[in-house]
Amino acid sequence: MSKAKWLSAALGSTAMAAVMAATPAQADRLESLQRQIDALQDEVIELKANQKAAPEGDCIKWKFDPAPQFGTCDGKFEANLRGRLMIDAGFAEDDNGNLDVEATEARRARLGIEGKAWKVFKYKFETDFADNGVDVTDAYVQYKGKQLGGVSVLLGQAKTPNSLEEQTSSRFVTFSERAAFTDAFSFGRQIGIVLGYKNEFNNVGWKIDAGAFRGSFDDDSSEQPQEGRTLAARLTTWTEMNDNIFHLGGSVRSRRLGEVDDAASIDYEQRPFIHTSDDEIVETPNLLDEGDEDLLFGVEGAWQWDGLHVAGEWAQLNIEADPTNDPEFAVATDLTYQGWYVDVGYFIGGKRGYKEGKFGRPKVDNPVGAGGWGALQLAYRFDNLDLTDGSDIDGQGGELTQHIIAVNWWLNRHTLLSFNYANGDVENNFSGDSEIGADGNGNNGFDAFNIRAQVDW
Repeated sequence: MSKAKWLSAALGSTAMAAVMAATPAQADRLESLQRQIDALQDEVIELKANQKAAPEGDCIKWKFDPAPQFGTCDGKFEANLRGRLMIDAGFAEDDNGNLDVEATEARRARLGIEGKAWKVFKYKFETDFADNGVDVTDAYVQYKGKQLGGVSVLLGQAKTPNSLEEQTSSRFVTFSERAAFTDAFSFGRQIGIVLGYKNEFNNVGWKIDAGAFRGSFDDDSSEQPQEGRTLAARLTTWTEMNDNIFHLGGSVRSRRLGEVDDAASIDYEQRPFIHTSDDEIVETPNLLDEGDEDLLFGVEGAWQWDGLHVAGEWAQLNIEADPTNDPEFAVATDLTYQGWYVDVGYFIGGKRGYKEGKFGRPKVDNPVGAGGWGALQLAYRFDNLDLTDGSDIDGQGGELTQHIIAVNWWLNRHTLLSFNYANGDVENNFSGDSEIGADGNGNNGFDAFNIRAQVDW
């Protein structure tokens, strides 16, 4: 017997007993009370029947964590409003007196939405309003159901699967800018299809992503009627043992330029650490033209134990240019460039997040706003980018070496105040294409400082 029926029967029995022992006037009132109880019982039964008939999808749940998140009670549909704001103040000067930066900027100002539909489809659309423009960053739909045996399929614009540093969100990288080679070798988002698969064996997880890409939302099809193509793949493996996390991975990317009406081309370049500088301190001439290719290989590794974290990567880029196409662009048929970094950091009052091949949102033990002071992250990086092909022939962009120190104060898991200092040296820069330039021996150096206030939701 249901609780409602039991209660009704008990009340009814009590009422009938009271009627038998009561005066006629009291009996009338008790009989009226019994009718009200019977009517209430009928309403309860009808309400329960209606609740069982209504599908769970008609129920909407929502919360703020910290942004609005909406979804159906059956878990089939979700929609999360997302965004990030990063405000930078950068300062830099070089040894040769050509660089003098004191500037602020909105490094990133993004708004978007992500969620899932019918449980098996994930979607994401995000735009960036920084630099006085509107750029589409991620815009894709991804199938992640079980019908394909654990294989996921992504269609749309997303990052090519390369590099631990590149796959880690800009919200969670240790330093205010990623390693020099990721920018110099033109990692980024393109439109394409990515197939993914992940599994686990004996407590060792592994994941592979492979994709084919052609163009991006930033391309103007009227100026680039035949877009180039990019093929990329990344394999990662990880395991957790006794509070230790071990990560290993590798990736490859093959890129061919398409037909370009305005003789656009590709060079390789990098700023003096801070993004508020519009000038490159190392830069090659335009090396690739229509039909030329470059091929990248990279390896990566990381280790984390509680608040301590160590990471490193090495990448090599092979340029296959044909100087007979246009001598103005291709100065050599084969060039080899390299980049690598190693960094070490430590969290006080928290630890770095990690999940399935990339670093994620940190854990903050005592966040500001909940009676705590947050968490402090201290880190050092050695960063090297070599655009010389081991020689000082015309067309080489120089070798950049940077020592970077970061002090990051995580007020909570979504709010960061960071301070970065970088000391850099340049050697063998004989290309003449760097806006900052080098002395007669191809040398230069710089000091840069960046302050960032960041919040995301």
